[in-house]
Amino acid sequence: MTPLEQEQVDEVYQLSQALSRACQASITPILLELDLSMVQLKTLFILARENPITIGQVAERLGIGIPSASYQVDKVVQAGLVRRTEDTTDRRRTLTFLTPAGEELMRQLFQGREEQFRFWIGQMNPADLASLLQGLKAIVRITTTSAGSNSLCSDTSERLG
Repeated sequence: MTPLEQEQVDEVYQLSQALSRACQASITPILLELDLSMVQLKTLFILARENPITIGQVAERLGIGIPSASYQVDKVVQAGLVRRTEDTTDRRRTLTFLTPAGEELMRQLFQGREEQFRFWIGQMNPADLASLLQGLKAIVRITTTSAGSNSLCSDTSERLG
């Protein structure tokens, strides 16, 4: 990689971080109102992606033991955001689901980010929008190849939930 290319990569990374911070700022007020730990919030994000899921699967996704995962799930159950139920096919397993309140919270978090993002993109001129689209297609193409899928990003995203 040439020095110019390295400089461009650095700038793209810095800009992507700035965009990420701006997106997070749009949901910060909602997050600050919650009385949840980071692990409990991660649990909700996992359940938003994989609903229903067993306590063992929650533990695996979070990288913690089953007793710890069960404790964290209990906390979000007490908050009214998750419910537990016995698996009808295997009574030894407990399934966890988002409650309507949990689904609504996740909808607010995701919708707020999407609305903000769509607003920003809507402000772009057609040439910039076309360039952004081309660049995003290129990076998505790279991330979906076998070489790109072995990146640190996939490991980090799994750890972060």
